[in-house]
Amino acid sequence: MKTFVSMILSMITVLAMASQPDRIFTSDCRDAFSVNNPEIPVEEQVKTDLVSGQWSQGEHVQVYFNEDGTSDWLKRESNGQWSYTQHHWTVENTANGPTLILQTPAQVQQQYLVEPTCDGVSLFSPDYQESIVLGYQPFDRNNRSQEVTRSVYGEWEHTLTPDQLKELDILDVQNMNHQRARVRLYLSKNGTFSKELLCASANIYLRETGTWKVSRDGQFLLFNDLDGSRLPNSRCIRVKYLELDEMVLEQALAFAKTGRQTSTQDFYFNKQ
Repeated sequence: MKTFVSMILSMITVLAMASQPDRIFTSDCRDAFSVNNPEIPVEEQVKTDLVSGQWSQGEHVQVYFNEDGTSDWLKRESNGQWSYTQHHWTVENTANGPTLILQTPAQVQQQYLVEPTCDGVSLFSPDYQESIVLGYQPFDRNNRSQEVTRSVYGEWEHTLTPDQLKELDILDVQNMNHQRARVRLYLSKNGTFSKELLCASANIYLRETGTWKVSRDGQFLLFNDLDGSRLPNSRCIRVKYLELDEMVLEQALAFAKTGRQTSTQDFYFNKQ
């Protein structure tokens, strides 16, 4: 009798499990899809997972999936400077399973099959000729991104050194005693910015504008420079220090009109 009851209970358990939608993770793996409603479609589970953390490929690639449908891909170049590309993203459940769809700034669409792992996620092109392995790290829940955003609103100024001017090759550095060149950075609450280089004695004034935001982990300022070309010139600058009216940005300072840039170094800004 006990054996018969055990068989019935086992059958009920199997049928109950079969009635549930497929879940990608088991309980002994990383807590990626900890949703209360098991009826949530798998593509929504994948979206929740991608937004829940920050992703990396070694030390040189960082990826952020934002809730507004944008995705920021940051890459550390050989010169130490970070480059930045913004994609639009979504996840669809195709015949092959959950598929990440990325649209580049040039309106080129890329598709990747998504295979979550205990350490992150693996992305495969539909023909499996290309693969991207991203490691997962949960976000620090202290909302540093919001704190940095609030702190950097306003006008900032940096006085260029003779060495920095020499790298930009726009002024006669021999007469620096009579020339004061400054970089002014305006970060507006509406998400726009302007960057200016001024030297009154040499009658030099350069200005660039565009949009800006802070990366989801608060480490980077992300700029899209509207330099007159069809596609924005994206820049990624690391915030090394930010306290009250002082800010240190690690960057290679550049202005599109000059075609020159400094080496990657620390620029000290004071709030005006």
